Amino acid sequence: MSPSLLFDVHVDGFGPTGERQVESRYEGQYEDEFRLSGHTASFVHRIQSDFDPRYSRFENGVRRADDAARGTLLTTYVACYPKEEILMPAHDDIGEEHAPDDWLLEGALDALDDVFYLFDPTGRLVRWNERLNELFDLTDEELSEMTPEKFFLPEDGRAVEAAFEEALVDGETKVEARAETTEGRVLFELTGRSVNAPDGRVAGVAGVGRDITTQRHNERKLGRQNDRLETFASVVSHDLRNPLSVAMGYLELERGTNDSEYLGRAAAALERVDDIIDDVLAAAREGEVVERTAPVELRRVAEAAWASVETVDATLSVETDASVDADEARLRRIFENLFRNASHHVASDVAVRVGELADGFYVEDDGQGVPESDRKRVFDPGVTSTARGTGIGLNIVRSLAEAQGWAVSLTSGTDGGARFEFTSADNRRGRREGR
Repeated sequence: MSPSLLFDVHVDGFGPTGERQVESRYEGQYEDEFRLSGHTASFVHRIQSDFDPRYSRFENGVRRADDAARGTLLTTYVACYPKEEILMPAHDDIGEEHAPDDWLLEGALDALDDVFYLFDPTGRLVRWNERLNELFDLTDEELSEMTPEKFFLPEDGRAVEAAFEEALVDGETKVEARAETTEGRVLFELTGRSVNAPDGRVAGVAGVGRDITTQRHNERKLGRQNDRLETFASVVSHDLRNPLSVAMGYLELERGTNDSEYLGRAAAALERVDDIIDDVLAAAREGEVVERTAPVELRRVAEAAWASVETVDATLSVETDASVDADEARLRRIFENLFRNASHHVASDVAVRVGELADGFYVEDDGQGVPESDRKRVFDPGVTSTARGTGIGLNIVRSLAEAQGWAVSLTSGTDGGARFEFTSADNRRGRREGR
């Protein structure tokens, strides 16, 4: 038979400051009459063994099993004396309208994939969700004895302790620490914010622990890939360009004294290699994710890009005064690649138009367009419709777009040509006249 609840008390006018005097008697078995959110058994154990011989105060939500619609917020005062402990509960009936909230909160916390925790100012764990039990294979009573650093590897414990103190003093903290769990060694990102009582006192620190093991592994893997890519780009830029420049120099010398059709073809081939190197370097270096963007005027950037591209008899029409959130250098590269693609692969007198979409912008030409069956392929590296193309330009366009959080698609233009549409839910557009 379970022992009587520790709340088997009779309060007859004693309170910590005298302002709350309640006569009540809570008695019976734990399983019979009460469900205490916040883990009753461990809470009782701590009162019996762990409190310093001085006044302490903390709150627990209580429900009666025979009246589930009602609830009590129990504020428990403990005064320890040499030969006795006196428990004084002061309670407020929160009524039926509030009773479901505690069940809702408890269910919501247990539904989290992350670990939830609430420590009191002394570092004792006072509330948690089931995920903590699962990961560390500990009972509620065992968890109630835990302090923040005990969950983690010894070499990370000191940083966790420091982070806890930081949350108490500064109001918030974040730290990474490793722990041995039922799922193996896990790297956690731990957050914490101080929780204040109505009178302004810091009542504890609450937060979540998120498993970032896979995330950090992927970041390290991506870092190694980027390092290899940078090495590759360096090799392409230096080790290939130097001998290429030497070859082109000797070729020009030979053409000055003995020009021929074959030497002309050789020069064209070397120039194509140089173009490929430019595009490969651009693809390697400009597809990195953009961290900061700013409003950029489409007209200004499009016209600047047009001026830097050899367009012969082609014409540009910008039919919008809108702005998009973008990295200006990468947006200009998008325009340059599309303008170059149109003038080189469509026609020397092609008409190019830039316009606004509901959630982005478009670039289109009046050429022959691209068959629907080929529209997805054109963004793949190596795909080109002419002998002059490198097959990398549109792949670069897609990389530059995706780096800014945009999606790019190819469809039919107003006059039947190719139309490239760039869309993003995050693009904040604005017209000059509306600013």
